[in-house]
Parts: sequence; C-alpha cells; structure tokens
Amino acid sequence: MTDDASFDDFSQAAAELEARLATGSLDSALVHTATSVFGHLGRGEAVVDLLTRYLDQHLPAAEEAWARGELVDQVAVLGRCDEAVEAQLALLDWARVALPADRLLWIMADGTQALCWVTIGRQEEWLAIFAELIDETVPSPGNRLDRLYLLRTGGVILAELGRHEDALQLARTMRSIADEDPGWERGFWAWTEARVLQLHAYRAAGQRNTLRRSAIAVTALLDHQYELQQTGQEPAADPATLRTLYQNAGVPLYRAGEYDLAIPLFERAIDLGSTALQVREWLTRARAALDDC
Repeated sequence: MTDDASFDDFSQAAAELEARLATGSLDSALVHTATSVFGHLGRGEAVVDLLTRYLDQHLPAAEEAWARGELVDQVAVLGRCDEAVEAQLALLDWARVALPADRLLWIMADGTQALCWVTIGRQEEWLAIFAELIDETVPSPGNRLDRLYLLRTGGVILAELGRHEDALQLARTMRSIADEDPGWERGFWAWTEARVLQLHAYRAAGQRNTLRRSAIAVTALLDHQYELQQTGQEPAADPATLRTLYQNAGVPLYRAGEYDLAIPLFERAIDLGSTALQVREWLTRARAALDDC
C-alpha cells in the first residue's frame, strides 16, 4: 500500500469515527481506536479533546491509567510542556493511590515527556522523582521492562544535562538488569538500548570518534539480526523490536550531524515498516544535508 493510500484510509476511518463520536458514545474500544487513528494523522488536539471527555466518565483503574497516560503524552507531543508536567504530576498522585506501588515506573518513563521538564527548567524535580521511584521499587520480573524504560529515559536526560558519566552508569545498570534472566526474550533489546544510551552520552559529550566507533558496532549488531530475519533464521529480536532499535539508534547520530551513519538506520527502520512521520522527516533532512556538503 502506498503512503498516500494509507493516509487516505486513515482519513476515511477518522471521518467514520468522528460520526460515531458525535453520538455521544464513548465506549473504551471506540476511544482506543480513535486515539490511534487521530494520532497517526497528527491530530493531537483532537486526541486531547477526546481523552478529556473520556476522563469525565467513571473508568476502571486500568482504563483511567491508560487515558491519563495518553493525555500526558499527547500534550507533551504538542509542545504544551507546562500542561504536560502538571498532568503527569496529577497522574503520579492518582496512581500512588490507585495502582500497586511497584507499577508506577511507566508514568515517568517516556522521553518526550521527560524532555518537557527540561524545557521548562524543572529537570531537577524530574530527576528527584526518577530517583525516588527507582529507590522505592522492589525489582521483580514483572517490572523489569518498566525499570529499563525509566533508566533509559533517565540516561538521556542526564546526557542532555551534561552529566555524561552518570548517563553511562545508567547504561551499565541497564545491562545488569538485562542479565537478571539470561533467557529473557527481551535481553537483546535491553542490551542494545543500553548501547544506544551510550550513543546519546557520547554525542552530548562531543566525543565524535567514540560516537562513530560505537555507532558502527551497534549498526553491525542490528544488521546481523536483520540478515538472520531475511534468511529465515531465528533472530534475537522480532521485526517490530528491530525496527524500533534502528530508529532509536539513528536519533543520537542524526542529532550529532553524523548523517552518513544515521541514514542507513532510518532507511532500514522504514524497510521494516516504520510509518513514523518524524523518522521520514529526519531521513529527508539528513539526505539533504549530505547533498549540500
């Protein structure tokens, strides 16, 4: 299916969803579908309006957690950082009462949301909450993934703040968590994300040679998994995970201006099915920057 056809299909689906939403019905399946479709079309304001209406209803705890989390995410993506931070704090306060104590890490684990705190100068407050959640959480297999997500985001924030050694320490902690269970199916993902965090730290520190060497090594790891997948062998990461890793590894390289290294990563992510508009935008800009050289 072409990109234009896909966009048209989503636009038609959005029109149908709007007609259903106009009736006043806000059942969970409809809201989840509309949030996904509107989000794909970049209609963040429509998602915010929908979720705000949805949260006026009485919802089960799990559903309210989802809706509150999506609302924070959409407001952050729209760049309304003051609102995003306050909504995230409200979510955390609510979750401390409504959710198990070892299931709170996800609330602060998103990178875009965390960068909002930096944007408005409240990064130390974010880091204090980060440390508090890590200290309060009893490690378990059930929260392993959330621990890794939060540590990854914490590392990116520390790198942005110039605390490169602290970011690298969190990368090492991520690897130790991945090793808690040698047979864990997400082990390759966790190890690779730890190496991507290193790329963020090297970029922020201006260590170009180290950044390029590490990026080449990470790309080789990902390409090996891709080759296994293409030849019908058993890779350590499924296509969706591999696609995400290619995208994530490309980001610090793009931001560092290492376009020759970033371009193949974004191209491979798209080859694996990425529809993220930002990835295509980064790829277009990176190609243009190389053409201008």
